[in-house]
Amino acid sequence: ESVMCYYLARHLVKSDFWSEEHAFILREQIEEYRHQDMFLRWLEILGKDFHPVSRFTKWWTWLEAIILPARYFFLLQIAIELISREVGRLCFQDMKVNKLVRDLCLMHEREEARHITFSDTYIEEAFKNAGFFTRTFWWICIALDIAFINHFYIYPWMYRKAWIRDDDNLYKIARKNIRSNKVKN
Repeated sequence: ESVMCYYLARHLVKSDFWSEEHAFILREQIEEYRHQDMFLRWLEILGKDFHPVSRFTKWWTWLEAIILPARYFFLLQIAIELISREVGRLCFQDMKVNKLVRDLCLMHEREEARHITFSDTYIEEAFKNAGFFTRTFWWICIALDIAFINHFYIYPWMYRKAWIRDDDNLYKIARKNIRSNKVKN
């Protein structure tokens, strides 16, 4: 969520002040800040702490944010949003998941629908006339980011903190699956 805020701030200053795009991006940025607050409160209610972001993750995100052109950086954020949205959908449909977690996932899913609409439009515009090399670089960036996200989320502490029964066994299955195909989702 915070990385998406960084992108939106980069993009906001490039848009015309009274345009629809500016107003939309500003609302989206405010929403992303609210999501950060929502997730933090959720962790407090559940009595859970969160694993600090590693120095490598901070460095990698900084590198992406500084070096990549805005449209590629945005595409990486969209890949994260799409993965999060899918995980959320699976969570709020599963009655074995804690009710508070299901409710949070449902609320997040409803708000993310606006991102997806904006994302579709942005991607169409950004790559309407893109050539082979631009599109190839785009997909390489997304594949690397998906592999990075999968690696980040497949840790034993994530399974324990999410109150997953038989967490050790499921962690082993997830590690095996992730090794069989690092970019499959």
